[in-house]
Amino acid sequence: LKGLVYAQRFRRTADGWEPAKELRLLPATEWATGLTEEIWVGGPGIDVARQTIPPGVRTLPPESRLPTAEAVFRAGSRIPPLDAAGIALLEPTYLRPSSAEEQAARSA
Repeated sequence: LKGLVYAQRFRRTADGWEPAKELRLLPATEWATGLTEEIWVGGPGIDVARQTIPPGVRTLPPESRLPTAEAVFRAGSRIPPLDAAGIALLEPTYLRPSSAEEQAARSA
């Protein structure tokens, strides 16, 4: 994504992992400046951002970088069931403009 990475910090709890910060879209170089040897890095974008990851930062093995169906199920099973009104309130999270919006902004 044009040198950008989706980044979110998590912390371990008694129940597993929970977000410690909001999900953000950052330039890979900016994201990498906050990485230290105590941090583990995961996700499908590691190979794209590999050159920005400082030496000593630990990365998850390739087979652990994508969520499995089991992991998605476990995460979803912790969310309370929603009624129709709750489902209608769900909205996607857009962290960047669509390609069409970017093209329109460039044309303006």
